[in-house]
Amino acid sequence: MYHVWQAEKTCFPSPASRSPLRSPGTIVPLTEVPDPTFAQGILGPGAAVQPSEGRIVAPANGTVDMMFDTGHAVSMTTSEGAELLIHVGIDTVSLKGQHYTAKCKSGDTVRKGDTLIELTSTPSARLDTRS
Repeated sequence: MYHVWQAEKTCFPSPASRSPLRSPGTIVPLTEVPDPTFAQGILGPGAAVQPSEGRIVAPANGTVDMMFDTGHAVSMTTSEGAELLIHVGIDTVSLKGQHYTAKCKSGDTVRKGDTLIELTSTPSARLDTRS
């Protein structure tokens, strides 16, 4: 699951740019993410998605600002100027990149729907992918 740090209408003021905002999957209220940093909104408002596919896609056209070395997170700026952080999983830094394959790099231009991260297998049971 990934976490988008800002609400849809804030990030994407144009209705045409709002669909789809996320990778395929089920939307979960941020308050249900089992990590207080996300659930309490410490890093800002957002949404969580339980993915139905093994990939995370770009929610909009834009530029990749940073792909984390571990492949578990990517930040990007949309062509409309919204800054997004897409974070996959909980306690994922400890996996040191296991289960994640980055499909883009810092500085890349991406289009809505481009694959940003592939999940190469299911993370261990102690990790919750709803973030």
